[in-house]
Amino acid sequence: MGRTLYVTDLDGTLLNTRSEVSRESAHKITGLSCEGALITVATARTPATVEPLLADTLTTGPAVVMTGATLWNRTSQSYLEPAFLTGASVEAVRAAMERNGLNPFVYILPGDQIIRAYHPGPLTATDRDFVDKRSRLQLKRFVIGEEPAVSPDNCIIVFAMGEPEVVFAAASEI
Repeated sequence: MGRTLYVTDLDGTLLNTRSEVSRESAHKITGLSCEGALITVATARTPATVEPLLADTLTTGPAVVMTGATLWNRTSQSYLEPAFLTGASVEAVRAAMERNGLNPFVYILPGDQIIRAYHPGPLTATDRDFVDKRSRLQLKRFVIGEEPAVSPDNCIIVFAMGEPEVVFAAASEI
């Protein structure tokens, strides 16, 4: 007989109104994991923000991170089976975003397992807030004002933030 895998999202599900895992939830998940339950998370977040949120929570399966672009092994602190974008795809997505007035972040995953988030600048207020809240994380580095060295084996995400109508226009074109 197979075992059941339990998967939860973070934002709007496991995280409370202060955007943290409550002590009670961490205790229950850890207890169940210690008893053999298969529990993990699936999120758009990177491991850089997942790890601090789950620091007091034992989960037993790899986390599904970056909108499913890769898995994250919390025990070994390593990425599993990342799905890299092709260089042509990266350039097409960036061009569509830029035509619609968006300056995207390009996430590169080098061999050292620390995400590099490139942004051409200038940063909008929303971009600046995003960067400021994440600039001290151990598993992510921001590189503003530089172009990434994109190759088919190192770009994992391209994303931008903006007004919904602008984002939807870019998404429709992509």
